[in-house]
Amino acid sequence: MQIGQYITSRTDFNESIWTSEPAIAFFAERLIIAPRSSEWAFQGFFNDVFNTTYNGDHQGLGVVSPTDFVEAWEKEKIQVIIFIKGTGWVPYPDEILWNGFENQEGVATYVKEHYEMIKSMKMAEIPYTYEIWDRK
Repeated sequence: MQIGQYITSRTDFNESIWTSEPAIAFFAERLIIAPRSSEWAFQGFFNDVFNTTYNGDHQGLGVVSPTDFVEAWEKEKIQVIIFIKGTGWVPYPDEILWNGFENQEGVATYVKEHYEMIKSMKMAEIPYTYEIWDRK
């Protein structure tokens, strides 16, 4: 809820955002721009969407790639992107998306070139760090 409120203060009502956590968009009252994939149009998802091994021994579905995210962010000129880093009870895809995997380059270089991190939030008893990036 805190992150959603912060996003509300940083964006206009008609601006879309990207985050892998739909609750953030709900509390911010903003739409999430999904990756440009004909196979995966959902706005919230976990790390099983990539074509890589996750959680030690599970193989991902391979329905989306980091490039699909960059294409959507660029086409829609997404103003704010929220990355959720760290390991906890929810298998967020953000670390895989950021770093890339096997022969897929992650989005870190793109994000650093087109956005600046405006806030990093960590809350007590939540094992994640929320990085909020704003378009330059």
